[in-house]
Amino acid sequence: MPLDGAPEDGTDAGTPSGGPWPESRRSLRGVVEEFDDDRGLGTVSVVGGRRYRFHCTAVADGSRHVEVGAWVRLSLAGAHGGTVEARDLAPAVTATPELFLEG
Repeated sequence: MPLDGAPEDGTDAGTPSGGPWPESRRSLRGVVEEFDDDRGLGTVSVVGGRRYRFHCTAVADGSRHVEVGAWVRLSLAGAHGGTVEARDLAPAVTATPELFLEG
């Protein structure tokens, strides 16, 4: 599945609400699919199936580490080249796997 956040036609279709690029203060929930400790890069899939990249500096507790498979709360923000990335990753209090839909 391709990562969201990099529209080919220059529109804002990659944002969760179809709104402006810079930031989404709306809290989302998702699961960490990949994380490379050496590079500090990972991907998270949000409820609904969209996937977003994140950097280890986006982990809210400052640890710069998150376990693959962990449920997290996150927000979205504009990134380089007009893309959208996950920010403010924090452990989700409860997970509801039945809400996680493959996209």
